[in-house]
Amino acid sequence: MQTSTMTARDADTVANIFAVLLSSRFRKGSLRSMDADRFATEHRDIVATRVRRGAPIQLTLVGFPFKVPNPLKVGGRTMPDLAEVAALQMLDRLHLALRAVYAPGIDVVILHDGSYIADAFGVSHDEASEYAAYFRRLVDATATAGFVRGQDITELLPGRETSAAAGLPSPARDDFRKTLGMVNVRGLPRDRLPAVLDRVGAADPRSLTGTSAVLYSQVRRSMTQYAARDAFLRRFDPRPRVFPEAIHATTKSQPGRLALWLVRRGRALLPWHGVGVVTETGRIDVRYASDVEASDRYRPVLLEGESTPFFYAHVAADYCESFGRRIRSLMSGNARKVWPPSTARCWPVTQLDSGPAR
Repeated sequence: MQTSTMTARDADTVANIFAVLLSSRFRKGSLRSMDADRFATEHRDIVATRVRRGAPIQLTLVGFPFKVPNPLKVGGRTMPDLAEVAALQMLDRLHLALRAVYAPGIDVVILHDGSYIADAFGVSHDEASEYAAYFRRLVDATATAGFVRGQDITELLPGRETSAAAGLPSPARDDFRKTLGMVNVRGLPRDRLPAVLDRVGAADPRSLTGTSAVLYSQVRRSMTQYAARDAFLRRFDPRPRVFPEAIHATTKSQPGRLALWLVRRGRALLPWHGVGVVTETGRIDVRYASDVEASDRYRPVLLEGESTPFFYAHVAADYCESFGRRIRSLMSGNARKVWPPSTARCWPVTQLDSGPAR
């Protein structure tokens, strides 16, 4: 469908949809950096087609692979926690905002890439699969399953690329630092980890010895493996074929693309790079585990049957028992439209029920 054939009412609806999507409440980066005019031009017909059919506006988002295997970022956690719940809550806000101008709202497809990139970062495929399964439990329990669903991106690809991509440019220093933040460093002593990471990230590689030299080599291998995966995905990107009427959102601001805040406006730390916290004001946030573990202002809250915190709560955060009941229903799989809580500053107190230990 061409936008020139739209009715005036549909044209107004399309304009209102773009106004919500491009609102700074949800949009990461500036309108200039994303080239908002280009984005609107390239996606207007897609949105108009969905509006004409009365279908929800479809978004795809590649991400939510696994908790990064770095104890300084996520502690001992390998499964989703309140940080991922915060992302679902943010998508719920976007859904409600869209419904205010277009009743069908949104349809979000999370394309889990954990199984696809796990090898590159030293994470097992089982761990990536368990992360995705736990994430599905959160989607069901938070009553966001009506507009959020997950899909393993490997199931959409024609095959798996296992060799290094030929002809790739040499990775930039920023790529090295990003990879250093993703590789599996669980085997290194926790007390030495900050110094080792700083040394590997800043020093001349020729001066590195011992553990630092080994980690440097590991990062270089991971960069090559990830570059091959990324090149293969770009070449055989399944999204245009499988989701031809979708807006392919991202978490990084770039021209012509819609980048989304996943936790809240201004919080760039991604849920799988940190742990969920409840701040002093009762707001869900994402922080590095090392920051909250070192503070006497936060205490861990574990779900029953789990061995790592589901979130960290500020000692002064407001709580109420009603939300405790909601969380118990959420994690036991018995939730029936119990999310979001009726009060934004209402959070669980102590023992919460859950499934298998994580």
